[in-house]
Amino acid sequence: MKFKQPLRAVSLLLGTASFNAHAALISSIGAGDVGLVYSSVSNVTWTQDANLLGTMIGNQGYNTVVNAIIAASPVITDTPNLYDGNDGSYNISAADFSNSSLGRTNWFGGLAFANYLSSISYGGSDQ
Repeated sequence: MKFKQPLRAVSLLLGTASFNAHAALISSIGAGDVGLVYSSVSNVTWTQDANLLGTMIGNQGYNTVVNAIIAASPVITDTPNLYDGNDGSYNISAADFSNSSLGRTNWFGGLAFANYLSSISYGGSDQ
């Protein structure tokens, strides 16, 4: 079999290369005791709670959370499209959020929620 030597060389090379990758996920607590996860590879931080909106609605109440989001970001401006009247402006309303602790929202509600988190410096960040 002629392929054994090249196959071993490729296996060795790939095996050695995998030892050089040092990905680290670091769990931390942000401002206000919120759980955050940081990836040193991507330089990205995200919340440990994958359903943060749902948790906030469950803890604070739907009206409190949704009204705060709408107050912080009443209009989403984006590239004009079919869903925002072709002018690039979308007015956020309670209809953009599901009335449950499931944390469901449409695209525009998700953008408004992200803006809201920035406005309250969630986890110590306003970006």
